[in-house]
Amino acid sequence: MKIQSHSFQQFGNISLVQFSTLEGEGLPFLPAGPALDSGKLVIKEITNSGSVNYLLAINTSDDYLLLTDMDMLTGAKQNRVVNVSVIIKPNSKQEINVSCVERSRWDYDSPKFATGKRVMDPKARLKKIVSLKEDHKTGANATQGEMWEHISESLLSNKLHAPTENYDAFLEDTEKKHSEKKIEFTPDKSCNGLAIFDNKTLVSFDLFGNRNTYAYYFSKLERNAAFQVRDEKTTGKMKQAEAFYSLGEFMDYFEEKLEEPNRSDPGRTGNLRWSGIDKNPGFNLTMDNQLVHMAGFSK
Repeated sequence: MKIQSHSFQQFGNISLVQFSTLEGEGLPFLPAGPALDSGKLVIKEITNSGSVNYLLAINTSDDYLLLTDMDMLTGAKQNRVVNVSVIIKPNSKQEINVSCVERSRWDYDSPKFATGKRVMDPKARLKKIVSLKEDHKTGANATQGEMWEHISESLLSNKLHAPTENYDAFLEDTEKKHSEKKIEFTPDKSCNGLAIFDNKTLVSFDLFGNRNTYAYYFSKLERNAAFQVRDEKTTGKMKQAEAFYSLGEFMDYFEEKLEEPNRSDPGRTGNLRWSGIDKNPGFNLTMDNQLVHMAGFSK
């Protein structure tokens, strides 16, 4: 994959590289969050009694809408996270696969879902993607258990009490602990991709099929990056030239090793391909052979 790195920013151990792959604006889809906020997209329990791992999305707009694997949905019978990125067709009803991130609540606090203020952190996204790929192979549903275990461990390790085991409580607590750092990364309007390095290790990357969608997710991604900043001095920091070269090599390799499209989701719009690199799980979602969302992580 031919990429062009444009921007390098560093705070403590964390380095961000913004990069581009598009000459034009790419596919004409939009992030789903604003449509959910305005009511053009409604997401609710699939039935009145609910189903933990499936929700119903009703798109009344004329636009294709993207929900990503990091998107949190709050309300209804319990908070959820989207399992893997999905495109919702214009003027359609569509089931979406999700995981519960609030184990100890199963009663309505609102009739429909709202956009979460925060997105899932890279460590949790990594665990989810690894488990989802295995579930697709075996037909099991181990992912939900993995999410509950990760949330419980996160709350326990931070000595945080959340009555409903709400993952968002962990994210809010983490945000408060880092608020005094006031770290601001600057978005580059020419870019549609962001890579995060912890010293010389690639933590994650996200690449979107148009710049408008990248701009929407940038602040959410950089907030998660700021959570990972450590103040200790280190000699292992990534240099700009090294980061640009390393990312270019990695993206070529990641794309080359993508597996054949996953066919186990017959109602899915577009093609989903899993990463074929064990130490770098991830996925690539395309529509009409054009990029929608690609994301990768390091174990």
